[in-house]
Amino acid sequence: MSGCKTKSFDFEECACSGRTLGKLVRPYILALLADGPAHGYALLEQLSEAGIEPDHSVVYRALNSMEKEGLVSSRRTAGTGGPTRWEYELTPTGHACLRRWQRSLTRYRAAIDSLLKLIRS
Repeated sequence: MSGCKTKSFDFEECACSGRTLGKLVRPYILALLADGPAHGYALLEQLSEAGIEPDHSVVYRALNSMEKEGLVSSRRTAGTGGPTRWEYELTPTGHACLRRWQRSLTRYRAAIDSLLKLIRS
């Protein structure tokens, strides 16, 4: 059995560690912004509360990419007693993308539920 030796197999680097959950950052950001505009820091806090704790650079890179793709827009807002912040908002294309994510994740959930039944057997 290749890769199954626990002495040399690095479980922390394996997808089984759950480290690929960071790939859900984009749909999470879209879903959070569906409730209304938010600053990057507020999005980081909400992601953390949901159990997804990406590095802040991952979130800002995702926001920048999504803005270039037309999924979100941003504008500067004056901070209260602090620096100017960027506020992000979903665009109509972002709302459509979020609906598509919902359909895709629903299909994935069905496949994951099926897999979990096999694992429990």
